[in-house]
Amino acid sequence: MITMRVGARAAVLAALVALSLSAAGCGVSKSKYADLNKNYDAAMAKNKELQANLDTANKDKAQLESDKAALDSQVKDMQSKTPGVHRSDEEHIRVADRELEG
Repeated sequence: MITMRVGARAAVLAALVALSLSAAGCGVSKSKYADLNKNYDAAMAKNKELQANLDTANKDKAQLESDKAALDSQVKDMQSKTPGVHRSDEEHIRVADRELEG
């Protein structure tokens, strides 16, 4: 996935350079060339920001998966130490109903 992003960036950069060179040779005004460079810089800054956000989200996801695995392990450990204590939701409702009736 990282290789595709790097390849995509390289392709965008190559296209912009080619466009810039062809535009400069075709008599495009300096202001249009400057606008192109400004747009390129803005796109690269946005790309960098999005990449940072993605990296943060991936780290957060990994941490949450690790936390979940630890909690699942604790639940299984607790369940193995207290067999027979576990009731289904329906059993809890029946017991609560009996208590309310009695």
